[in-house]
This record gives sequence, C-alpha cells and structure tokens, in this order.
Amino acid sequence: MTEAPQSRAEKLGYLGLGLMGLPMSRRLLNAGYDVTVWNRSAAKAAPLVEVGARLAGSPHFGQSHDSGTTASTAYAEQEGWYLQRFGRAGDRTRR
Repeated sequence: MTEAPQSRAEKLGYLGLGLMGLPMSRRLLNAGYDVTVWNRSAAKAAPLVEVGARLAGSPHFGQSHDSGTTASTAYAEQEGWYLQRFGRAGDRTRR
C-alpha cells in the first residue's frame, strides 16, 4: 500500500495550464505541494482541482504564494501577475 504524499509548507502558484503547465502542476500536486492554478479557460484546471489544486479566480493571485511559475502565452496576464507580486516586472526584492 502506498501512502499519499505529505503536504509541504510551500504554497505554489501556476499560471497557464497548456502543454507544459498542466503536467508540471500535476507533478507538484503529486509531490505534496499546495498548488493554486489559473488558466484563461477554467475548464482546463478541472482535472487538477479534482486532485487537490485550488483554482484562482483571476491571474492576480501571486501575493499569497511563496513562489509561482508562468507557462502562458497571455502576456498581459503574466505581466499583471508579476506586477502584483513584485511591484514591477523583474523587481524581486519586494515581497
């Protein structure tokens, strides 16, 4: 019998659930991370929500997570995520 992975303290955010984002998010969930996901078409997130992911209501959920990843061609959503998280794109000194 295999045990379910233990939850890890780190909260991760994933923006974009396409060819790369969906399998990477699934692996993080399987490894026991607390993962919140967002995609332009929310239906793509359904398989991940079924196995424990949280679905964000908008792409602007970066502040509540320890780290995040974007795998999206939607530049405006990526820029908004970074601006909310860091104050301006690329400024990683502010948390």
